[in-house]
Amino acid sequence: MPRSVSPEPGDPDRVIDIWCCRFEAPNMPRMTVDERLFERLHDLATTLPKDITWLSPTPIRADSLRDLGERLNEVGTDLVTYADELDRLAAQRLPAGGWIPEAGTPSLGQRRAHYVGKGRLRLGLLYIANCGAACFPFYGHDLTGKITRHERCGSCIAKGAQQ
Repeated sequence: MPRSVSPEPGDPDRVIDIWCCRFEAPNMPRMTVDERLFERLHDLATTLPKDITWLSPTPIRADSLRDLGERLNEVGTDLVTYADELDRLAAQRLPAGGWIPEAGTPSLGQRRAHYVGKGRLRLGLLYIANCGAACFPFYGHDLTGKITRHERCGSCIAKGAQQ
């Protein structure tokens, strides 16, 4: 049964949980851990060395290759589906306009706003903008319009970002 992600207070990943709780709407679904999927991964990690050793002698049997390939394919498909679901939930935390500030310390003193759209390209908590800049949704849904005080990236606009 999936459970909510809620790291312990000393856990360095707690910033994820704090950020998600701070900026999500009360009725927004929480990201969950699919424990059954991770149990399957651990099982695969345990049995894979034995499976590979068993496949090594010649002649290689097609049925054993097919069995292993099907197991890997099933787990891989489930992992991609789970990642898509987590991406969908994370994208719900972005402002509707798709503009968020760049991450890190800005070189000119103020962060520029970049267009990430629906947030399809993610690297951990960072979203990759149209221009390739790493961005972080500091303002969550940005209901107060704080992003308007940031200069918009010319490269993002040139690459077709919505104004």
